[in-house]
Amino acid sequence: MKLQTIIEYNDDYGDVPLHIALEDLKQTLERTPEGRQADFRNYEGDLDTRYFGDWEGDGSDDDDWERLSDKTGKLIDHLVRHIERQHRVKIRWSPGEKNYITFRIA
Repeated sequence: MKLQTIIEYNDDYGDVPLHIALEDLKQTLERTPEGRQADFRNYEGDLDTRYFGDWEGDGSDDDDWERLSDKTGKLIDHLVRHIERQHRVKIRWSPGEKNYITFRIA
């Protein structure tokens, strides 16, 4: 099934394929050692996780904008590629403020 077919199916029958891919991504992240203590929430087709993996501070007292470690970033890339191949979707992710990571299925 091509990505275009999934998008067309999604338009006809709701967000079933995208929702399944999002839930599968969540479960995959939860099963990793980095995801065991993380918080997850789904809303409007996005998945947010907080406290997933390692974060590095910049030495200041402001920990709102810590940087995601390279090791955690590589792990996320690996897991996302797996889900993308399995469900034939495209997933974009980005770290944010207060140790959040947002995943969006396109």
